[in-house]
Amino acid sequence: VGLSPGVVVLEVAAGAQHTLIRTSTHQVYSFGSNSVGQLGYGLVSPTDNTTVLNLSSVPMEITPWFDSPVVQLAAGCAHSVALTQAGRVYVWGSNEHGQLGLLGGPSVTNLSDIPIDITASFAVPVTSVVAGCNFTVALSRSAGSLTTVWSFGQNSAGQLATGDFMDRATPTNVTAAFLPETLISVSAGYQHLLALSANGTVLSVGSNSH
Repeated sequence: VGLSPGVVVLEVAAGAQHTLIRTSTHQVYSFGSNSVGQLGYGLVSPTDNTTVLNLSSVPMEITPWFDSPVVQLAAGCAHSVALTQAGRVYVWGSNEHGQLGLLGGPSVTNLSDIPIDITASFAVPVTSVVAGCNFTVALSRSAGSLTTVWSFGQNSAGQLATGDFMDRATPTNVTAAFLPETLISVSAGYQHLLALSANGTVLSVGSNSH
C-alpha cells in the first residue's frame, strides 16, 4: 500500500470508508474517505490552505500528532481512536453522537479533522480502546485496582451499557453494569459491545436485531 520496503504492518483498523495502519517503525498512516476528518490530517491541504481533502487513495502519515508511539488503533464508521505508549488517548473524525468524547459534545463541534488528546477525561490510565460505528469504549486500570469501563457516543440500542438509550458526549463510567465481573477485554460491533471477564465469562449489550 505504498509503504517503504521492509516496513511491517502490525495493526490495521477499518472503518466504514477509511483505514488506519500502525507499523513496526511506530508510524501511523490513514487512507480512504476524509469526509469528516477521519483520516486525521486535516480537511484542507497544508500546501495551499484551500484545497479540500475529501479522501486519500494512498497512505498519509499522521504520526507527528502523537506524543509517543501508538500501541493501539480503533476505527468507527467515521471516527478514529489511538492509544499511545504513554497511555494517552487521541480521537478524531465525526462527533455527531459525541463519540469523540469532547467536553460539550456535538454542540461544541460535530467533528475534528486532527487528533485531539482526551486523556484528561479518564480518572485512571487507559489500557485499551475500541470503536463501534458511532461510539467508543475504553478500559482503564491503575496498579492494584479493578478495571474501569468507559463508554461514550451513540446509545440508540443501549450499546453504551448505561441502562438507557441516551447518547453520551463525554466518557461515562459504566463499570457497575458489568459487576461482579472484572473485564479484561472488549470488542465493539456496529451497535453492540462484547466483553470478556477475568474468569472467562462473556457479556454482551446493545442491538440484538439479527
